[in-house]
Amino acid sequence: MFRLAVLVVLTLAFAGGSAAASPRCRAPLTDWKPRQALQQRLETDGWNIEMLRVNDGCYHVHARNGRGERLEAMFNPATLDMVSRRPERRRDDS
Repeated sequence: MFRLAVLVVLTLAFAGGSAAASPRCRAPLTDWKPRQALQQRLETDGWNIEMLRVNDGCYHVHARNGRGERLEAMFNPATLDMVSRRPERRRDDS
């Protein structure tokens, strides 16, 4: 019985930890702004959008900036604020 209790506690702890690891985009769908609004804003800022999709509740964008550098970024769909950004790494960029 003790082992079962420990197993349940550990399972809940790890499950809760992974859910808590990405609290970035938790806006209700009714609060989301359209993808076109984000795309227009990014294109105005000089981004060339290659892909824009929903991933983990965020807008996930692959693009190139004005210098031709590949970028990968996540945006809050309710505010269109950037929540993470990094250079995109692809196999053909060796």
